[in-house]
Amino acid sequence: MCRFNIYVRVIICRAEHEAKREGFGTSLGVIAATLGSAVGLGNIWKFPYMTGENGGAAFILIYLISTLFVGLPVMISEFIIGRRANRGFLPVLPV
Repeated sequence: MCRFNIYVRVIICRAEHEAKREGFGTSLGVIAATLGSAVGLGNIWKFPYMTGENGGAAFILIYLISTLFVGLPVMISEFIIGRRANRGFLPVLPV
């Protein structure tokens, strides 16, 4: 439980929260996450480059704008739902 002093409370609550953090269960999970990140970053850099080289710069602009209009509200809603429920996004959804 957190203490009453506001400044000390923030520090103690953060320390308690960080102590409860979980890590990867196996090294296979770490490898899968690392590979997924590397593949994702490669696609993020390669797709606009290849499209721009082949004359698709207008498509890139439309793609980025539509990604922002769709992705930003989804990301914000996941943050809000997670903070309100104090759980991840999937456990909150009814099945």
